[in-house]
Amino acid sequence: MHGDPDCKSHVMMEVFKDCTGSYLRVPGSEPGNHTQEFKVCNSAILKNHNTGESVNACYTKINECEFSDDEVVCYMLHEHDGFIKVRDIK
Repeated sequence: MHGDPDCKSHVMMEVFKDCTGSYLRVPGSEPGNHTQEFKVCNSAILKNHNTGESVNACYTKINECEFSDDEVVCYMLHEHDGFIKVRDIK
């Protein structure tokens, strides 16, 4: 747990990572299906989690991510439902 005392509600989400970054998916009712997928702007919080793992996350939706010049990205489009900052992982 990373601990943000202001987090009162956590959502079960699935981690997904590719060359464009890290994402959290809200699982759908069918296995392998998801209802929403969010790009995680503070992806370091997921460094110990792999694609396919489930986490309980508390997050805040934000308008865009700020990227550093050191961050490696690829030229692949990865559609998503918005940007989030993860405040806590259980």
